[in-house]
Amino acid sequence: MCIITGVFAFLFCLKLLAIGNAIRWMIKRGTAYRKSCEEQRPNTPDEFFGKFDQLDAQFLPFGLKDYRLRRTIGLRKTRFGKYVLRSFQNVLFRFNRLAVITFLYVIAGLSFSSSDSCFTQPGWMLFGLILLVLLGNIALSVEAIISYTILGNYAILFHMLTPAETSWDAAELRFREIWVFVSKFLASIGSGAVAVFVTHVTSHGFSHLQPYDPKSIVNWLELLF
Repeated sequence: MCIITGVFAFLFCLKLLAIGNAIRWMIKRGTAYRKSCEEQRPNTPDEFFGKFDQLDAQFLPFGLKDYRLRRTIGLRKTRFGKYVLRSFQNVLFRFNRLAVITFLYVIAGLSFSSSDSCFTQPGWMLFGLILLVLLGNIALSVEAIISYTILGNYAILFHMLTPAETSWDAAELRFREIWVFVSKFLASIGSGAVAVFVTHVTSHGFSHLQPYDPKSIVNWLELLF
């Protein structure tokens, strides 16, 4: 199980690298990107990708919003290759989805661990993993602030969440911005709840909480919520 924890930690480190490079790129090239979009509005992934190419957004690991990986998926000729890459991009490299999988893994690791269990591993490793999730949430908050400040929005120009039509309807734009905000907010709440859970179980860090009972699902829920 320590290997699995290491894989999750590596993925979050990659994600933190991607977020950090995205913030740096927006600070350096964000104004030029916004002006380019004002002159000619992108409405398809390929149109966004072309602008990213022109403005040097091919940074590690997969470019702005993983667009190099998305382009590679589109160019793959075999179904299996597309499936593997799309599964990685949609499940293991989407922060919110990766965070949910990590939460379930950490809770299972703490709840079912025992001296003869395959889940047994040092508590500090699970705490370190949750710490990476918390750092990711902070980084995403900074990313959103920079995007709103420089690009003017977060859902459209950064996340490429464009309406199906060629025009950008104001109501749909607001809805998409709210949707992105809510998803990030829920990820932050979940990260905090699991961090408290891990801290209490591994080091009894919150004396006012009831003792942890690994055999009681109700106890898990009370500690989480």
